[in-house]
Amino acid sequence: KPALALANIAGAMMIQCTVPSGLAIAFTPWRFSPALISSAIVTMLAVGYLLVISRYCQLTPRLLAAGVVFYVFFAISLVPILR
Repeated sequence: KPALALANIAGAMMIQCTVPSGLAIAFTPWRFSPALISSAIVTMLAVGYLLVISRYCQLTPRLLAAGVVFYVFFAISLVPILR
């Protein structure tokens, strides 16, 4: 019974997470701006970095902390956009 209860809770959490998010995405006007495109590019680069280090290296705190470079790059890329 505990496994069934945990599965029920996990399923409910999944539905409560995806349905409102899907509705928000569906009914939000899509306005692409340079800041939005910059954040998407930096996010994809960060995801690629995490995939590479998780596949080919052992995850260490130092390698994970190196991901801060993406935050710094994003902040620097916003300076000319928001002026």
